[in-house]
Amino acid sequence: MTQSFSSTIKRARQALARDRWVKPYFKLYRKALIVSLLLGIIAMVFASALMFTSGYLISLSAERPEIGVWALFIPLAFVQIFGIGKPFLSFFERLESHDWILHMTSKLRLRLYLSVEKNAAFWSLTKRLGDTLGLLSEDTDHLQNLYLRTIFPTIIATAIWFIVTIALGIISPLIGLGTFIIVGIYTIALPILSVCVNGARQQRIKSHTNELYADVYDNVLGIADWTFSGRKDEFTRRVMDAHEAIHREAHTMHAFSRKRDFAGQTLFAFFVIGMCVWASYHFASIAQAPAAIGVLDRPADWIAAFVLGLFPLLEAFVPLSDAATQGFSHIDSIKRLNALESVPAILDEPSGVTQLTTAVQPEKTSNAAKDARIELKDVSFSYEGKPVLDSITLSIEPSEKLAILGPSGAGKSTLASLLRGDLVPTSGDITIGRENSAALADDIANRIGIIQQETYLFNATLLGNLRLGDSSITREQAQEALIAVGLEGLLNRLPKGLDTMVDEAGWRFSGGERHRIAIARVLLRQTPIIILDEPMVGLDPQTEHDLLSTILEVFANRTVIMITHHLLDIDRFDRVIFIEQSAIALEGTPANLAQMNDRFRKLLAFDQGVS
Repeated sequence: MTQSFSSTIKRARQALARDRWVKPYFKLYRKALIVSLLLGIIAMVFASALMFTSGYLISLSAERPEIGVWALFIPLAFVQIFGIGKPFLSFFERLESHDWILHMTSKLRLRLYLSVEKNAAFWSLTKRLGDTLGLLSEDTDHLQNLYLRTIFPTIIATAIWFIVTIALGIISPLIGLGTFIIVGIYTIALPILSVCVNGARQQRIKSHTNELYADVYDNVLGIADWTFSGRKDEFTRRVMDAHEAIHREAHTMHAFSRKRDFAGQTLFAFFVIGMCVWASYHFASIAQAPAAIGVLDRPADWIAAFVLGLFPLLEAFVPLSDAATQGFSHIDSIKRLNALESVPAILDEPSGVTQLTTAVQPEKTSNAAKDARIELKDVSFSYEGKPVLDSITLSIEPSEKLAILGPSGAGKSTLASLLRGDLVPTSGDITIGRENSAALADDIANRIGIIQQETYLFNATLLGNLRLGDSSITREQAQEALIAVGLEGLLNRLPKGLDTMVDEAGWRFSGGERHRIAIARVLLRQTPIIILDEPMVGLDPQTEHDLLSTILEVFANRTVIMITHHLLDIDRFDRVIFIEQSAIALEGTPANLAQMNDRFRKLLAFDQGVS
């Protein structure tokens, strides 16, 4: 157990030593943090003082009538002061702590979204996005609780521990030592025991939850395969089994927590009994002393005061065991955040608000959007130290139809991400209409339209999906776009026309129909450049041929860049480039390459199934 706890402490220290997400906010919000902690400590002192003075007042009120009403005035005044002050202090402590926690988490989430946005274009869908869901939904909440439920209670309880020990130690060194030991069990021993016993269980729950996010994300995307293969029940069972595993771990944790809390309550009961016995003998001996005068000659009044003054301490010390267990489990969240490839700088308030506000402003098409000329000059890109593209130089003229070929992993999709500005070149420049692509920011949506492998349709009306990104599109424009892409028959068959709900992910439509809806959506955006990122994957040859014909027809006056891995209808493009080993291996018109290049002829023959 000792070895397990020491290894946990070691891992926590290593994670915090390299932390770039949590520690900076201690310094950034140190004033608010100090104020919150002081308010919490004073509120706890007021709570104990309220019970202390109440116990004394109750005992004093039960004394002989001859003590007089005036003897009750001072303790009654203190009861009122502490009784009113405690809720006020607690309110302002909660207000201050939650205010800076919400500010901190809003900035942390913004940094996380910026980091995800920067790296998401390069992540494998099945490898990283499920994990990202865990980061966005779980880990940020965990870090919020790290402050509110772990750091705050621990610091406040530790301060109260020393305050109570010193206060009682001044009255009696013996009771001060006993208090130090017993409260120390609550502050140190029980939390260490909880970390050793429940820490691993908490970590397994978090690990199961993160895996569940990744697994469910992957399987939901493939729900059609599960359904068509008749294994839908298996998919459901796998998810339920994962939930049951989490519930079993949680049940075991709660069982131990109940036993631990029972032991803690029993210890506290003995503490109260011991305090009662000590107060009886201590103040009785003082009262019997010849020098005893005034209130000290009535020891019974102080017994209730000291005993009742202990009870509010439970509020400070009982949550520490669960706080320690959860706190060490949050270390995994810190490690996962620091494992991100990029960590944006902490944003001050004006900068953060500006970025968020800019992101929701209506899109405006600049005059430069009409210039669709694309220039790549010595563009190189490396990821995690590995070269993906090396010294790519390329010019794409307005209205040109360009096909980018190459084997899987050659860098085709990376090149598309660079063109869109999702990635920034390691070296070299990319310009669109004489402007740097990465500097266009949100305006890139007015320059480039994208049709990807997976066309996602939201569970809304068909018109709502077509208006995505531009709410000003009219019904007439939407109908014309659908007719232009060959979906007039589909539009006539739909029960409510444009107002028909498309169902989740658009599963009521075929793959070809979803692709055509995506084409209509891009057609309505009026962007001068269209990037097709392997949009024909999973389609049969005839559907692929028809879809490509539609694309080239409706986008005849726009630049079309198609990323693909095979050569069907390649002769319909103005130019072809073949990327291999991070560089352009072949370039030219399809006719010239077919006539002059043996390798291209072999690739063409292989793609057409000609031996």
